[in-house]
Order: sequence, then structure tokens, then C-alpha cells
Amino acid sequence: MLVTGESETPSAGEIDPWCRAAEAATERVGQSHKDLRWSAVIGPLPGLQAAGQVLEEGAEIGGLALRSGGVLHQEPTASGLPSFCARGWFWSSPVIVTGSSRGYNWSPASVAAAHDLHRVCALLSVAWDSAWGVREAPVHEDMGERTIPEHPPFYKDDDEAAHDTTTWVRSPVSVPDWPAG
Repeated sequence: MLVTGESETPSAGEIDPWCRAAEAATERVGQSHKDLRWSAVIGPLPGLQAAGQVLEEGAEIGGLALRSGGVLHQEPTASGLPSFCARGWFWSSPVIVTGSSRGYNWSPASVAAAHDLHRVCALLSVAWDSAWGVREAPVHEDMGERTIPEHPPFYKDDDEAAHDTTTWVRSPVSVPDWPAG
């Protein structure tokens, strides 16, 4: 620790309060952190090959619980051909993730939660040979558990093609043993 001041030789009265504060802070590091519960949503990324993947049964990876969201989610995407007026549809079955992260408050705990979620998405991307990502960031349990809507809130329900799920092929997946271990 470095303490600077006006005088060339600081007195004990100038230095002691800083030394006591540093010692107290060092003793408290990690002691007041608590486990903060949270939930988030992960899923296949729009426009990529794994839209039909559906988590068959709940699983745990690194202390995080994964379960099917139970919703076939649709969202508009760019169409396959360049056009100002055309759009495509991406259908997916996202997964709800719950866990807890340690932190003095939600701000540092949310950073740890995001880190854990990205790691789970990377493991699942490798395990299932498709790109998975965080679809809804983690929120503290005080905000309620994350849910999955059938479509985005800004969605305009005027397109018959948006309701055509006949081309959506369900592909059940399960978490292999190696990421869960």
C-alpha cells in the first residue's frame, strides 16, 4: 500500500487509519458474498442449422439446471433472398437455465452468471454440433423466472406463413455425460 501526503514524513496519525482500513478490507474479502439465484434462456441462434433441437429431458451442467422451456418460439429473420419486403421465420425450442452466483450484490453476480452461461452454450454447441447462445440474459430471482414467449413482443400477427410449423422438424437432444461431469 502506498500513502502520500503533504509532509515529507507522515505521522502515525496520518498512516494508521489507512492501514486499519486496508487490514479490515482484507479480512472481509469473500466473507459477505452471498449466493444469488437467477434464471436465463439459452437456445440455438437464429438462421443457423439447429432450429429443430429440443431438449428431451432436464440436465445439470456445472451446477446450472437446464430444462425445456416448453414453447415453440418463432421470430422473424432475414429472408433467404435479398429483399426489402421479404422475411423468413426461425422456429426454436429454447431452454430455461437456473443457477446461482456468488457476489456482494447482483452486479458482480450477474457477470459470473453470464460467464457460466456462455460456457454452457459453448459446451452444448460442441456436443450438439450447432451454435447455441444466450437468448435472454440472466435476471435475479427477485425479477421472477425468465419465460419464453411464442414470438417477440414487437411481432405483428398478420402473416399466415408465420403460423406454418409443418416444416419445423423436431430433433430431440439430450446433454451427454461429458459436459455434465
